[in-house]
Amino acid sequence: MAFSLRRNFSWTIGGNVGYTACQWGMMVALAQLGNPEMVGQYALGLALTAPVVLFLNLQLRMVQATDAKRSYIFADYLGLRLLMALLSLLVIAGLTLALGYDAVTAAVVLLVGLAKAFEAVSDVYYGLFQQRERMDLVSKSLVLRGAGTLLLFVICLFATGSVIWASAAQAVFWLASLAFYDVKNGNRLAHAAPEPFGTKPGFNSDRLWSLARLALPMGIASLLTNLNANVPRYFIEQQLSVAELGIYAALAYLWLANQTIINALGQTAASRLAAYYQSSRAHFKKLLVKLALMGAGLGTFGVLCVWLFGEWFLRLSYGPEYAAHNDVLLMLMIGSGLSNLSSIFWYGATAARLFKAQVPLFALMTVVVTAVSWLLIPSQGIMGAAVAMTASYAFLTLATLGLNLYALGKGVPDDESATIATANEN
Repeated sequence: MAFSLRRNFSWTIGGNVGYTACQWGMMVALAQLGNPEMVGQYALGLALTAPVVLFLNLQLRMVQATDAKRSYIFADYLGLRLLMALLSLLVIAGLTLALGYDAVTAAVVLLVGLAKAFEAVSDVYYGLFQQRERMDLVSKSLVLRGAGTLLLFVICLFATGSVIWASAAQAVFWLASLAFYDVKNGNRLAHAAPEPFGTKPGFNSDRLWSLARLALPMGIASLLTNLNANVPRYFIEQQLSVAELGIYAALAYLWLANQTIINALGQTAASRLAAYYQSSRAHFKKLLVKLALMGAGLGTFGVLCVWLFGEWFLRLSYGPEYAAHNDVLLMLMIGSGLSNLSSIFWYGATAARLFKAQVPLFALMTVVVTAVSWLLIPSQGIMGAAVAMTASYAFLTLATLGLNLYALGKGVPDDESATIATANEN
């Protein structure tokens, strides 16, 4: 049974906040039990593996959740995701060897990549839950995975003093949560409301190739999005130090405070936006504006909190070495507020199935963040990185707003009102 938007949002915000808090707790544990170099090694693992995994994920979860016509079945999505997860591991291993990292850094990168591959498979089950508007199942999985990983991560880090063993614990628990929660609930949900051909992966080459071609622009856009977030980190590592990268990474992690809530809004509303876009443009516009106003308000609140309490919070959470960079955190939170709006507009464009149009916009965003990083990081250090991120999201906000205006101006699509069940907002 599908839940209402309000109920789904309540579940999603709880799950996303809980999961993000646990992920942030891992960064705090590294900062408190380790040192900036260990934080930097873990951040480098995320920075190197995330673009590969996100690109090869092809944003299948959003393609699946907004598939109002049910053009593809779950077996197609799962089969393609398993193949892409395996390919991502091979690419990450090749990059690690080619870049010649030291043994510890290489081990961390490979273990983070393994964990991300398990997460990618969980994500396609989340797409099934989201398509059925059962965000409670997603949220419970996130909280379970986040809390269990944090506990094992801290225990291993405290007992061994090694970021390698802590990263290994993360990979093991993500596999366990996939096998014993996500797969189990996916099978149960598909049995309650029968999914064509069940929940086993399908490997029909024609269908997988067709789905891959449809989703490829989303994969490219996802790659560019993650690359944009990591471009400043690459400049910091090359022109400053791994320790400086660790400080910046710890500060930038707080960016997720706003983004967590916005993603909860977008994920909850994505399927509904897609249905509204097909059946009622007025309802689509109304819901999109409501989400954008909430995003703007949340971003403003975040900036005020950092302005008033940021230095105290950093000193308490990370220590005085990090608190000295509260001005950097304030700039990052301004950028995070802008990213709230761009994320909402991205969900709108995706619900309208404007996949190909996103690629040039994110490519131009990459140009912006690279140019500003190149100009400012050598002279302004990690503040230059924060300015680069803020400038890039200012551009993306305007670009994605333009996509939605274009979508609203397009001709009315084929009437699907007979096949789309549009639930009440409340």
